[in-house]
Amino acid sequence: MKKTGTTRLRQLKNINVPIQDGIKKHMLCQNCENLFSIHEKWFCEKIFLPFLKDNSLNIQNTENLKYFIISILWRVVKYFKDDGNKYNFKSDLDRAENIWKNYLLHDNIVSEYENIHLILVDNSNFPNKETDLYFSRAVDIDIAENENMCFVYAKFSKFILIGEIKGFENKSFEKTNISLEKKFSSSNQIINDTTVFDFFKNRINQTKSYSDLSESQKKKNNEYHKNRYQNYTDGEYLKILNKHK
Repeated sequence: MKKTGTTRLRQLKNINVPIQDGIKKHMLCQNCENLFSIHEKWFCEKIFLPFLKDNSLNIQNTENLKYFIISILWRVVKYFKDDGNKYNFKSDLDRAENIWKNYLLHDNIVSEYENIHLILVDNSNFPNKETDLYFSRAVDIDIAENENMCFVYAKFSKFILIGEIKGFENKSFEKTNISLEKKFSSSNQIINDTTVFDFFKNRINQTKSYSDLSESQKKKNNEYHKNRYQNYTDGEYLKILNKHK
């Protein structure tokens, strides 16, 4: 994503703190880091970069893809589930974390919490800059829940990952389930669950802009980007800003 934007990523919850790619909390041994890195490199070269160039591409469902997706969602649930929040479905989150871990490390079959979705975002005509930037550029991770539903969420660039924990109807998603589909296309995927749409709306509303930065962070930001503008002119971020002028 850094190659297609301004190289600095920010979390939704703390706009004044730039972040690097990924979760920094130490949770993997060196062998596991190496194993995950192999799949991350594969995803970047075979899926991520080709899809950004052509959003009409069909993505074949392979074991490499499944492994990469579950590795991301496992890290998200591991990162958040013991963060002090009183999750309604804490026991399910604990169990999902363990089942996904055993798949990643021991190749165990994922027999529970197997409804995991890959949602692709195409170059749609989004209604405003905030929506466009969120679905095209934002990096976002969380555990989302209410009294009836819980899911693990990860989003980066034009890829959305959702791991069902509890409460979804059978027809909540169409053509997105990594346990069922042979290939994925942005042209035929459907989200039917209104709660998921409300979640997206909420995340978009939380997206912060330059005007929300502190004055000190604005100064640092201007200095950082002052001599780099020429490198950004072909990037997607500025294309989105120009489109919504």
